[in-house]
Amino acid sequence: MRNTSRSAGPLAVVEGKPDPALDGIRTVSADEYLEGRAGTLDRDAIVINLCRSYSYLSKGYYVSLLADARGQRVYPTLEMIE
Repeated sequence: MRNTSRSAGPLAVVEGKPDPALDGIRTVSADEYLEGRAGTLDRDAIVINLCRSYSYLSKGYYVSLLADARGQRVYPTLEMIE
């Protein structure tokens, strides 16, 4: 079941605590995103992956991988990471 409690649009994913300085953009931690919390399951979301590392098996890698699997638009894409 999809979580549609928040509207679609840009979603910034960061490592650690979400940064309130990103005014007007929903921000969640990588852990929240990977667990599917905080309205992160919306297929219309545009995911901006701001994790520190995109190396294989890192949280940043899995955020982009999972966003692609969820049918969301993600930046950077898996093709960019590889």
